[in-house]
This record gives sequence, structure tokens and C-alpha cells, in this order.
Amino acid sequence: MPSRSPGAPALVLAACLGLLLGSCKRSQEAPPAPAPGRAEDRPVPDEHWLEGRLPPSVLEGTPTSGGTLIVRLHADPPHLSPHVLDPGDLTATRLTLGRIYEPLMRIDASDHPRYRLVPGAAESYEESADHLTYTFKLREGMRFHDGEPVSAHDLVATMDKLLDPSLPTASARSSFLDVQSYRAVDDLRFEVKLKRPYFLFFRQVATTLPVMPKHLLEKGDFRTNPIHRAPVGSGPWRFAGWKSLGQIVLERNDDYWGRPPHLERLVFRVVPDHTVAAQLFERGEIDLMTQIQPAQWIDMARSPRLVTDYHRVRFFPKNYEWVGWNQKRPVFADKRVRKAMALLFDHETFNRTVLHDLEKPTTCHFWHEGPDCDRLLRPLAYDPKQAERLLEEAGWTDGDGDGVREKDGAKLRFTFLVSASSVFLSKLTLFLQESYRKAGIQMDIATAEWALFSKRIHERDFDACSMLWGDTDVDSDPFQVWHSSQAKGGSNFVGFENPRADALIEQARVEFDPERRSALYRELGRILYEEQPYMFLNVRPDLDAVHRKVKGVRPSLNFYNFDAIWLDEPAPRARQE
Repeated sequence: MPSRSPGAPALVLAACLGLLLGSCKRSQEAPPAPAPGRAEDRPVPDEHWLEGRLPPSVLEGTPTSGGTLIVRLHADPPHLSPHVLDPGDLTATRLTLGRIYEPLMRIDASDHPRYRLVPGAAESYEESADHLTYTFKLREGMRFHDGEPVSAHDLVATMDKLLDPSLPTASARSSFLDVQSYRAVDDLRFEVKLKRPYFLFFRQVATTLPVMPKHLLEKGDFRTNPIHRAPVGSGPWRFAGWKSLGQIVLERNDDYWGRPPHLERLVFRVVPDHTVAAQLFERGEIDLMTQIQPAQWIDMARSPRLVTDYHRVRFFPKNYEWVGWNQKRPVFADKRVRKAMALLFDHETFNRTVLHDLEKPTTCHFWHEGPDCDRLLRPLAYDPKQAERLLEEAGWTDGDGDGVREKDGAKLRFTFLVSASSVFLSKLTLFLQESYRKAGIQMDIATAEWALFSKRIHERDFDACSMLWGDTDVDSDPFQVWHSSQAKGGSNFVGFENPRADALIEQARVEFDPERRSALYRELGRILYEEQPYMFLNVRPDLDAVHRKVKGVRPSLNFYNFDAIWLDEPAPRARQE
């Protein structure tokens, strides 16, 4: 995880872009090879199945109680203390926050694409006119899964651990650096005061601060506290067990203050190997198959069982892939060169021939379905002639006829740094290398294992690189990535500096009117589009599949809404778990 500036939301840094996920239009999907058996006996996928859209029927019917849902996980999380213990981990968040641990406010998973907040552990809250004081009123009668009552003192204890600089909580702590004080006003009221107003603080504290039990947090050494592997919360799901590289089991909390889940049990089966996971999926041993590989996604139509028994799910979360040009390198200090690099990338052909049209092009740093993106900005079209004109205007010409442009005695040559394990980047860099060679640009490729790759990126020791930024909420603050102050020590790895961009970012941080803030961000987007510090690539979606007996299922930015899911056949199944 990259370091975060004060109040900045969590970002997901992923240079290992091996999962090529994305949109898949019916007309563009490669036709499957004939399946065995008579043609008239083979099921024909409908439009919803081909496009990965869940049909309306999954939300229809009367919910029934009981049953076990088996979900594939690709890896064990490092712990089960989300937004508290380092390292920050998306899997831990998906399994626990809003499930085992109750946040003060919940993100409404059904409110796509706005994702407004609804009450959680807090039944109400008050915000002062100066946006410096927030007071949350907890529900009466809530209890932890061990029977102990929930109070505002538990939130104080959680904050004490989170803000202790001697503890491994730096990732979460960086979101609360503007906190001046906090206290339990009484048993049910929790108050936080800030040093300065910040538009994102309320949503951060309301949705990411878990209500953890004081009586367990304060036992022994926090670093080795059993609660990190056997969490005790007050949410709709109780922790039931964790076998490393095996499974994590949650059970319904029938004493939950709200409506308990319909399902009796959630089993998250850890299957790191994609081939093994595919075999289990083919045998029907997984109800919700996650992280389907692109080749398997395309080949699924060849399997009558998968077409008959499963819905495909293609969901675009909040992320984007990008190529960054280090502006501290002389060759990329000129925006004409950066724009030429984008014009030389045949984005449409790459997406079609390499990614099977499984990704959605983007030009925006923010949630691609939200109001912060300028819809008029389209990816730059492939235009080698315009690119050559820009390079010549910038002084890069091939004066000696060796096929490589030069300027002031220096060749137009750079090195693209990639993570050694990334299949995606191995394909992207070869594609770019050939495109740039034709235009008189020599691009070398250097690979590094993840630890070294990350070190070099953070030390700005690269010419060009590619990563993915992602988040699990609609609102975010671009300060960490684009403010000039973050060019050293932050996540502004490419060294982007623009006074107007800085002013827009700073103004937006204290703008509490969403429409005016979105207008500021759209202007920022236009500056990034003009300056081209990144060559924005694609939004990469999740490719999943869910068994047809699973009802009430709905993907969202924060995974699936397990509380609302029920089974058409909730009776216990003869399956080893």
C-alpha cells in the first residue's frame, strides 16, 4: 500500500496485473468452440449471461432462511482487523467490515452508482456548522458476539490503538491525522473534533472505523492479540473459524440488532491456484466463483453445465490502470512528448487483440460512473502522424538516419520498468515497444521482482512504469496522487507539478457542496488530460460467476451483499466444508 497523505483514502497499488478483467460485449466475445453432444441439446447462453449482467430474476422471490454459501477466495488475508492493523488488506476488509464488525454508517450496496450512507451502529449523528465536530449516537442494546454490551467507550479504545504511533497501525492512522480529540460523551455518544475541516473525514470515520471491543483490545500485546485472527464484533455475522489456506467460516448472528442474514453460514474457501479453483468450479463445489481468468471467462460458453447452472457477473469496481512518465527525466519533461506517447498507442487494437475487449477504456482518476469525471474526455485516438509532428516540434528528429530520434546529441531512449510477475505488463510493454520503434523511439524493458519494483517506484528510480489505482468507495481525495507536495514521499511518483491543479485539489478538500466539488475535480481532470502525466488505460472489472440457486445477490464496490442473499435450496447439502 502506498503511504497516505493526511485524510487520503486507501488506494490499492497493483503492479502485478495478471488478471485481465473487463467489459465484454456480445459481438466482440470470441466464439466458443463447439461443446460435445448434439447441438440441439446444448444450452444457448442468453444476453445477460454473455454480457455478465445478472438478470432481474435473481432479485425476485420470497427469501428463505438457512443454507451455506461457498465463496472462493484467492488468498488468505494477513489478519482480520480491517482499517486498523497493518498491512491494509482488501480481503480482510471484504470479509469483516460491515459483516463481523459494524461500522458507524453503512454504504448502501443497492444504491449503485451513488452508494449513499445508511445508519449502522450509529442511529444518528450531528455535524457542527464549521465541520469540525462530529457526534455519533449509538443504538441502545447492541451487544458484541461474546455478549458484552457495545458502548462509545469501545470506539475510544479502538481509536486509542489506531492512533498509537508505537503500534503497527500506520495505514489506518494516516486517515485520522486531522483528529484533534475524541471522547465518549456518555455510554452511547462518541465525539470527534478536527484541527481543520476536511470534506472526506465524515465518510471515512463513518464507514471505515470498526467498533471493536474494549475489553478484548486492551488485553495483552496488541500486535499479537488473538482478536486479529478470531475477531469479535457486533455485526450480522459471527466469526466461526479460520484454517489457513483452507477456509474462513462466518455464521449468522441471530442476536443482531437489525434483520439477521437469510443464510446460516458463509464459507470462504481459500484456493490460490486458478487452475484448481476452475476445477472446483466446474464440479459445482463453489457457489460464488471469484477472479475468473479471462481465458476461462471466454471458454465458459463451451460448458453446458456452467451455462445452465451459473450466472456470469461482470462488475466494474473503482479502479484504473495507467502508464506513468517520470517528469524528472528530461525526455518526459515536455508534455508534447508525453502526448505523443499516448497517440502512438493503438488502444483500441490492444484491447481487442490482447485483452479480448475485456476492459473499459478510461481517462479519469475518479469513480468512472460518478460526477467527478468529465464525460467529454475520450481516450486519445491512435494517430502516428500527429505524434510525429509533436516529437518534431519538441526537437526530436532522426538526423543520422539510424532509426532513433535524437535531440542535442541524446537519443530518444527510455526504460519501462515492470513487475516480473505481471502477465499483463509483459504484453503491454511488447505492444508499446513495437509501436514506439516504428516512430523512432527506443524503449527498453526492465523487469524486477515486486519488492525491488516497489522500492524503485517509491524512490522515483524509473523512466516509465505501469500500475493500478483502486478504492472501495465512490468519494476520494486526489491529493496523495496529484498534489505537487506528494512528489516526494507521497504517491505522486511521476513528479507532476501544476499550480492550478494544486489549487483545485486544496479547494476541493474544504468544499462540502458535492456539486461544486465535482466541478473542481472535472477541471482537474481536464488539466491531467492536457498535461498527460499518465497515459490512462482501462477500468479493470471483476469477473465472477454465481450459482443460479443463489438469490438476492448484488455486486457492489464493497464486494457482495451477503446479508440479503438467500438460497432456493437452503436445506443442508452433502458437501465437505
